[in-house]
Amino acid sequence: MRGRTGRSARLACVAAIGLVAGCGGSGAPTPSTSTNPTNPSRSTSTKPTSPTNPAGAITVVADGLANPRQLSFGSDGALYVAEAGSGGRGTCTPDPSTGGRICVGATGAVARIDHGALTRVLTGLPSVAVAAGTSASGPAAAVAVTGGRLVVVTQDTRIDARGANRFGAGGRLLGHLLERGPDGRLRVSTDLARFEAAHDPDQGRGAAAGDAIESDPYALAAYRGGYAVADAAGNDVLWVGPTGAVRVLAVLPTQTVRAPAGTVGRT
Repeated sequence: MRGRTGRSARLACVAAIGLVAGCGGSGAPTPSTSTNPTNPSRSTSTKPTSPTNPAGAITVVADGLANPRQLSFGSDGALYVAEAGSGGRGTCTPDPSTGGRICVGATGAVARIDHGALTRVLTGLPSVAVAAGTSASGPAAAVAVTGGRLVVVTQDTRIDARGANRFGAGGRLLGHLLERGPDGRLRVSTDLARFEAAHDPDQGRGAAAGDAIESDPYALAAYRGGYAVADAAGNDVLWVGPTGAVRVLAVLPTQTVRAPAGTVGRT
């Protein structure tokens, strides 16, 4: 699809709620945890707030997560959190939304939270962010399934007509569905950005003239022997089969929403 201003096409995530476990976002309340500063991959215990909190009060489960996205419970009963990371010092490119620079780094991760302890079970995933480490794109969703497998979908941005982004080797795994097997090895299952570039399921509806093609896989759920993936910039929901084959489950209609007076152009 063509670029959607401000990734407004996150409608794909919301509309797919019947298929996808949840739609995360940097502004949503999320559990987090304190980590060991000398080794962030090690588990650290947290101290939950008093169970006598009044009704409706927020309880901190864990803190210290780096731009958390979708939350999902695994088959082992633990809570898995995709962390979009904080970018890095790799290849940079102008941000089409702000005009600033966004740079890639290997700071994306997947955290596992169980009984008040956090362990980063997958690290070194690609992340793109501004210099302050905010407004990040990276791992957006993770699902732990039976057999010790972990499935992750990563966001993408600034792709060309072939589905390649502008971040070189550091961005190679952006816009992909990845699977870590019981042996701990990470396997690339599907290049979702390339599928978008080749098929463009919504045929660019709602895009401004001249906008580049765009893809932003954002949410994930196990579905019918494979995985349902909501592409927030593609305005569609895809099904990825066990062999990596992709087919379209739904194309979401374009909607025009009038912004309240005085809000357009604000940062």
